[in-house]
Amino acid sequence: MRFLVGLVVLLFGIGLFAQEEPALAARQKELKRRLEELARLCEQKAKQVAKKSPEEAQRLRDAAKFIYEKLMLADMEELARLVRNRKFAQALAKREDLLRKFDELLAILAGQKSDAERREEIEKLRTAISKVNELRQKQSDLMRALKELENLEQKIRAVEEALREVEELSQAQQELMKNPTQMPSVMQKSLSQALSDLAKALSEMAAAQGRVAAATAKAFQSGSRSELGKALKAQDELMEKAGELARRAADLIDKLPGSEARRAMKKAREATERAREAMREARSAAAAGDQKSTAENQKSAQQALSEAADAVKQAQQALAKGPQGKPGEKAAAHQQALANRTSSLGQKVGQMTKNSPSSSKVGQAQKALDEAASAMNKAAEHFQREGAQSARAKSSQGEAKQKLDEAKKALAEEKERLERMAKNIKKRLEDLAVKQERLAQETKQTQKQVPASSRAGRSARANLGRASRSMRSASSSMQQGDSQGARQAQRDALDRLDEALQQLQNRLSQLQHQEQLQQLLQLAEELDEMVKIQRKINEETEKLDRRRDEWKRSDRRRCIELSDEEDNLAKRAKKLVALMEKENAVVYPGRLRSAIHDMKEVVQLLSSYDTGAYTQSVEYEILKTLEQLAKSLRREYQAKKRQGPQGARRPRGGQRRGRKPPLVPPVAELKMLRNMEKEVYQRTVRLYEALKVQKGRMNLIQKRLMRRLLFKQSLIRELTEKMYEELKKRRR
Repeated sequence: MRFLVGLVVLLFGIGLFAQEEPALAARQKELKRRLEELARLCEQKAKQVAKKSPEEAQRLRDAAKFIYEKLMLADMEELARLVRNRKFAQALAKREDLLRKFDELLAILAGQKSDAERREEIEKLRTAISKVNELRQKQSDLMRALKELENLEQKIRAVEEALREVEELSQAQQELMKNPTQMPSVMQKSLSQALSDLAKALSEMAAAQGRVAAATAKAFQSGSRSELGKALKAQDELMEKAGELARRAADLIDKLPGSEARRAMKKAREATERAREAMREARSAAAAGDQKSTAENQKSAQQALSEAADAVKQAQQALAKGPQGKPGEKAAAHQQALANRTSSLGQKVGQMTKNSPSSSKVGQAQKALDEAASAMNKAAEHFQREGAQSARAKSSQGEAKQKLDEAKKALAEEKERLERMAKNIKKRLEDLAVKQERLAQETKQTQKQVPASSRAGRSARANLGRASRSMRSASSSMQQGDSQGARQAQRDALDRLDEALQQLQNRLSQLQHQEQLQQLLQLAEELDEMVKIQRKINEETEKLDRRRDEWKRSDRRRCIELSDEEDNLAKRAKKLVALMEKENAVVYPGRLRSAIHDMKEVVQLLSSYDTGAYTQSVEYEILKTLEQLAKSLRREYQAKKRQGPQGARRPRGGQRRGRKPPLVPPVAELKMLRNMEKEVYQRTVRLYEALKVQKGRMNLIQKRLMRRLLFKQSLIRELTEKMYEELKKRRR
């Protein structure tokens, strides 16, 4: 590639700047032949590097295409003909056209874009980013809609489970109303099964802990890290399961009637928690390589699990015997156990209320369950104080039964409501499938609109294609009623859209960086030209002032001409201010506005033939400001060039995209603002010192200086407020 670029430069140097007239036509003909050879070399090289470097191959093909399509060969031939016919004016025009085309050809080979191409791609990228954000929002909406349908199914299952439990509680309360001293059969059966399952799980875990201990010891002996890792992973799984079993044991404590059964369950919970803690200690010791401590803690965990299993069996035995004591105490124990279970169910239904805030029936069920539990607690108290035949206890039992029936009715109505909604699930899934298919087609269309001239663009296109396919897969799953498969495909589609969005934003950042580099350089070069003009005006003003006593008409005319040149310079500066403000710069264009204010004053002074010290001091300030701005912009150009483009953040969980970075960073603008304030302060101090000497009386020049200081201070205040607002916007 460097060889080809060098060849183009060589064509530049030899052909287009040759000066000897007799040899020029022949040289142009030779250059045409070389240009044809360059086009062939580009095509040949493109084929060679196509697989290894597709981007370089594309640049080479673009260069060859440019040579043919832009008629560069015909232009070279035309230039030779014009030179042979001695039509030098036309030849110079043609030469300028060829020089421009050679610039474009060099840019293509160097991988650079023309300003127009870059702006065009930037606009296309902005459009694509906006469209992908829109697609992303639509996909998120479809995912929420699908989740709502899935939640409906979960709500139905939760209500059905709560309804079954209320029916069991109602049956248990009915039995207690008949014979409060005997445990209801439904409670006996469910609690016995729960204890049996827990005892079995704890015994199996104790055996599993023994196997993990043996595997850990074997891994230590063999020194195998992989085996030790497997053993520790198994230990982690047991530790997590132990926590779950401890929670199950704690949940059963209040549901058991009789102090003996509850004491046994408390013992089982404490032993399970000890086992879990020993497992944690064993895990830490094994990770530290302490084999002895690991083995001791694993043995302690196994023993604690065995103790927990034995304690649960004791609770089973106590449950089978039932609570001991007087009939009233037995009745109170049974009723209290039922109250605890009812309260627990009320809490569970309360959680359902949070998930379905719009459902009044679930709220009614929770209220009824809470009231039922309260009535049961009162009944238990009356049984405890007044005996098994307490009339007040029986009245409270009747109230509890009534509230359970109300809860049952409310949950049944909620179930019916949800089931009616569920009948439409299939239809709603079909509607979602249609919308998902449309979104897939829309994504496919967007894919075609993404510019593919860069690797990032091509990657974004590929991700949009994958997103479209995932959307179609989600649509197909919805049509088949597979909501889980649809949800997975939707997630994949959203991930692909995020990837595409990030790639497009990174490419946009890259192009904006290139654009801002060029803008900074153009601004600095324009200011350099303005510095030359201002320096010339300053020198001419000084010369005119030195011979002011000998002025002629031509000198007055020259003074007016300098005024016009200063006015033209102010107009050029206004254009630069507009360009910088368009790029969200604040202080730099403000600094230039200060120079423009001085330029306008110089225009008036020179048009009044005033070339004195005050005029020259204002001209000097203008020159100094232009030089500082040009120097600062070149410094920012170098800093931005070293820094490179800033990549876009991955847009997870939101659509907000990063703002375009400012042409000049805020820190540089704040430094410029500080320097402006410092200059105004120093000049104010000098003016104040002079006025003290003159006892406060100001001459004409000092009055002018005061007006200028007031303007500059007012400008600094305005720029400070603007900078504050701009920084606030960038923080949001």
